[in-house]
Amino acid sequence: MKKEVVIIVAGTKYINSKIPFIKKLLLRLYQLVRNSEPVYQNYAKDYGHKIRREGREIIYLDWDRGFTSFSVRKGKNKLKEQALDLISKGYRVSILGISLGGDIALRVINELKDGDVDKVVLICSVNVDNTMDKERTKFLNIYSSDDLLAEIAIKLKAPIHGGDALEGNSVKNILINGFGHNQFCTDEVIDCGEYKGNRISDLVKDFLDC
Repeated sequence: MKKEVVIIVAGTKYINSKIPFIKKLLLRLYQLVRNSEPVYQNYAKDYGHKIRREGREIIYLDWDRGFTSFSVRKGKNKLKEQALDLISKGYRVSILGISLGGDIALRVINELKDGDVDKVVLICSVNVDNTMDKERTKFLNIYSSDDLLAEIAIKLKAPIHGGDALEGNSVKNILINGFGHNQFCTDEVIDCGEYKGNRISDLVKDFLDC
């Protein structure tokens, strides 16, 4: 059996824009949603510890975690290079993208052949393309209609082709009611609905384990 590797792509650590109007809008939105400065901790390692198991290696993508298109493009190129290198060495590769890290993951998947990457997990992702035409690559997309930060980011970056839910034959969407962006990032306990009592990491681990 091939050794499994999960590449985790963290989200942005700050929100910014060179366009003054968009910058003011983003900062105001952030303050309304979180009442704090627009700086994210890197919660990716917390997810990595929780989904680890014997035979599964966890790798964290090293990118600058910027909000700009330039940063995202550099992150995408790094992730693609890393994934292809692991695939060429015979590893079974999955990708977990958190927030803007999900955007980077989907950009890479759209440039690879179907099945090159085994599974893709998106958590509170900024989905600039919400239609996946893959069959062999499996997707788990966990989102909330109460995640205002992701909703606005999608509308700003991809008002036509973006969306919080994904479409595709190999896609599983999970809607978590009442969850804001920070609750996803900090992996809080789900307090209602079908998955009550679980954490997001539990859903991710179940998907990767099956």
